[in-house]
Amino acid sequence: MSQVRKARERVAKTRNLRAIGAALDRVMATCDVPARLAIDPVSIVHRYQHRSDRELVGLLASAVAFGNVKAFRVKLEQALARLGRT
Repeated sequence: MSQVRKARERVAKTRNLRAIGAALDRVMATCDVPARLAIDPVSIVHRYQHRSDRELVGLLASAVAFGNVKAFRVKLEQALARLGRT
C-alpha cells in the first residue's frame, strides 16, 4: 500500500472519529447524564480506583446492564459487597 493511500486512510479515519465524537457530544448535551448514571449498573465502575478492579467490575456490570436494570443493579451491588473494597 502506498504512503499516499495510507495517509488518506488516516485522514478518513480521523474524520470518522470526529464525526462520531460530535454525534456523541450532541447526545450527551440532550441527556441528564447524572440521572442516567444513577440507575446504570456500569456507573459502579467509577467507585474503584485500581484498573484491574475497574475491568472486573465493568465486565460484571456490562453483563447485567441490559434488561431489568433495577433488579440487576441490586444483585450487582450485593455481589460486590461480598467481595469487599480494594
